[in-house]
Amino acid sequence: MYRETADLSLRFGESNSGEDRDIIIDGLNHTTHGETTKVHDLQTGHPSSDLTNVSLTPELLRSVPEDIVRKHCVVPLRDEESTLTIALSNPMDLAILDDIRFFIGKKVKFIVAEENSIKGLIQKYYPNTMDFVTTRPQEISSAGSDLTYNDDAIVGLVNTIVSDAISMNASDVHFEPLETRLRIRYRIDDFCYEVNSFEKRLHSTIASRIKVMAGIDLAEKRLPQDGRIKIQQSGMDINIRVSTLPVVHGESIVLRILDKSHVRRGLKMLGLLEEDYTILSSLVEMPDGMMIVSGPTGSGKTTTLYAILHELMRPQVKIITIEDPVEYMLDGVNQIQVNVEQGRNYGRILRHVLRHDPNVIMVGEMRDLESVEIAMRSALTGHKVLSTLHTNDAPSVITRLINMGLPPFMINAAVQAVVYQRLVRTLCQKCKIPLRLTNTEILSWLKKGQKEELRGDFNFENEISAFGPKGCKECNYSGYKGRTALFEVMLLDEEIKRLTMNRASSVAIRKVALEHGMRDIRTDGMLKVMKGITSISEVLRVI
Repeated sequence: MYRETADLSLRFGESNSGEDRDIIIDGLNHTTHGETTKVHDLQTGHPSSDLTNVSLTPELLRSVPEDIVRKHCVVPLRDEESTLTIALSNPMDLAILDDIRFFIGKKVKFIVAEENSIKGLIQKYYPNTMDFVTTRPQEISSAGSDLTYNDDAIVGLVNTIVSDAISMNASDVHFEPLETRLRIRYRIDDFCYEVNSFEKRLHSTIASRIKVMAGIDLAEKRLPQDGRIKIQQSGMDINIRVSTLPVVHGESIVLRILDKSHVRRGLKMLGLLEEDYTILSSLVEMPDGMMIVSGPTGSGKTTTLYAILHELMRPQVKIITIEDPVEYMLDGVNQIQVNVEQGRNYGRILRHVLRHDPNVIMVGEMRDLESVEIAMRSALTGHKVLSTLHTNDAPSVITRLINMGLPPFMINAAVQAVVYQRLVRTLCQKCKIPLRLTNTEILSWLKKGQKEELRGDFNFENEISAFGPKGCKECNYSGYKGRTALFEVMLLDEEIKRLTMNRASSVAIRKVALEHGMRDIRTDGMLKVMKGITSISEVLRVI
């Protein structure tokens, strides 16, 4: 909550020299460095408001240096007619006045706001760090340079960093050696946040502790290494994939947190809209044929494949997966780790897998013509095949397969559907705020032709209800918590098969797919904005 005080303003003289300039905030008298500072009583009776609907432009964000914003917990709100309005929580802190006097050459008007509200705006518009409770055991601060990886202080430190990451739903923990310090960052909902920093002398000791936990060679520091850690937290089994990489200032280490609960869910939990869910669930029940999931790295393709496997996991169904790497261990599933150095590539493994009489085969990624051909032939001989490709939309999967050298007739015979996806952050359900989108705003956001597709769901003649981010303690003042996927689901109907045989472009295939009912990813995002699942800015960020 904040209140704008009538007299709480900061006025500078016009001089840019080293002369003293008056800072005037009517009220109490303070003297510092030869300047007179007056602060008025803040209880002015003005009605309270909040920062809920504040929107900051890039120009406004540049008006105050980011280090000042973070150091003093202030945020610029308006820049009008040579007056800059800044929200702050502690107007009595004279260090703020000194810094702003140095950096801002104009009249400044202060608005007093709650610290948490200001932090929420900082987190939303300057998403590089996050105000987590840092981990600095006193023993480490006072210890000398003789700490070893099995000392209680180091063991406790690493355990706490990992435990905090799990509690905050981080997907990765980054231990990054810089020139003068060791930086710790968490990746949460696709954004990296710096949560701690340690003296550089601790880097090798912390790295050694992680290597011991992961079963990695302690002496090897010149080559990348991989390992695994298995722990329990809150009654859950957590697998952690560890990767080390030599960099200029030491060994960078990334811990990928693999929570089995994220993949122990079916199609219903993926965020599919009803029509797409109906299509995919019917395809999953078919005994053979191929389904391809597409999207960039980190778009949740593996999660979608595991969700499909979850639907298929029955005692009478034999499932074999070929993965690089095997991220999640699934009970009842035969999982194979690719190892090219040992001769276990996708193509060679696939040949042998067919001799083991599987009902379902999951190929982590079709990387070359050999693996693609074998996977396709498997789909044609009574097997259910699931796999992934990297493309920029669903229709591009067809042209990519043709460019890899696959005959069009084989694609038509084997592939049933293509799913393209991207991940977006979901709005925090505790603090999301209602918005009213106007007709003009929606039309400017949608591409030509998409309005008609949405007309059956929403009345475009009136304002449309949606939701946007606010920020609260529950979501670390980001306004978002968790992620979901946006989808394109393309069925290979007769017309698309005809275009495939003619080696048509992805543009031509896309046009027909949209005419035949495929919902493109932008429209899928718009519908999820209307349902309060995510925000327009988040959808635009990823597409």
